[in-house]
Amino acid sequence: PPFPMKTDSEMASTLEDLIRLHGAPSALFSDNAKAQIGHIVHEILRMYAIADLVCEPHHQHHNPAERRIQEVKKMSNSMMDRTNTPPNLWILCVQHTVYTLSRLSVASLNWRTPFQAAFGQQPDISALLAFRWYEPVYFFAPTSHFPSTPRERKGRIVGIAEHQGDTLTFLVLDELSHKVVARSELRSALNPLHPNLRSESTLAISNSTSDEGEDVATDNFQHISNTTDLAAVPVNASELKLPRFTPEQLLGVTFVRELDDGKSYRAKIVRRIKDKQDEDRAAIKFIVELGEGEYDEILTYNELSRIVEDQQDLTTGDDNRTKHLFSHILDHQGPLKNGNPEYMGSSWNVQVKW
Repeated sequence: PPFPMKTDSEMASTLEDLIRLHGAPSALFSDNAKAQIGHIVHEILRMYAIADLVCEPHHQHHNPAERRIQEVKKMSNSMMDRTNTPPNLWILCVQHTVYTLSRLSVASLNWRTPFQAAFGQQPDISALLAFRWYEPVYFFAPTSHFPSTPRERKGRIVGIAEHQGDTLTFLVLDELSHKVVARSELRSALNPLHPNLRSESTLAISNSTSDEGEDVATDNFQHISNTTDLAAVPVNASELKLPRFTPEQLLGVTFVRELDDGKSYRAKIVRRIKDKQDEDRAAIKFIVELGEGEYDEILTYNELSRIVEDQQDLTTGDDNRTKHLFSHILDHQGPLKNGNPEYMGSSWNVQVKW
């Protein structure tokens, strides 16, 4: 399925969501977009050995996905036109379109479906046959109170909940609360033999009491632009930052260590601590020598990776920070001993021009 993003900065976490859901792809084909060729995305590609393919500048037509995107837009637009779908539901319609197209056979795949070509098994299309897009339905309301409120509420089909409930769980737009919920207990509202008149009248009363010269459909309607806007579909982007160095590459690295007392020391990673939890990278620890060997500190792999990466980025100018370049040494003091008032954790104090 597509992964909606509100900003380009969500590209890295969205790629991680794709890998988490479907596994690592063999390659990432991009059109030179900055979000797709940034250093954070490259770290993820290195971690999972994903090839990085980029089309020629100003030749986006070399990317075969562009033609498929046009087909998705065309089909989504037709579906919204035929069903009078409000424009604020466009992202859900696009997701439903992609779900449908991935389960339709394609001549270029020897009349296999894209789903079968990707995962090696024929897709189950039962959910597509049960309801159509934006079809009015009645769904079970567990918060109903007898006899004041009906047990069914009216809504609209706005997608299929692939990762919630059983196979036939649908995304339903509640016409009373204007929220999208996942429900498996529902039935079509198009059958004239089995109406729910109380549900219809409750909806009409709610609209009349809240409509005081205003358009409820536009003023109180939630604009859905991301999966995090869906009620009962909590999709949080991963904030995981992949380490740039392996544990072996950290050995012998020197950096500036700032302690809580405000002093800075020259630090060197001297040894890795071996223990039974070595297989878990988050549990790996290192001994760090501070100053001229006066102090030792134990830091975890993740802490060291973050400190060293931040200092490297500060030096190279990554992350839009100011770039500092060494010019020359202006002055120095030393050798100093521990009792000297000028002693700051090292035998020498050096004044450097950047």
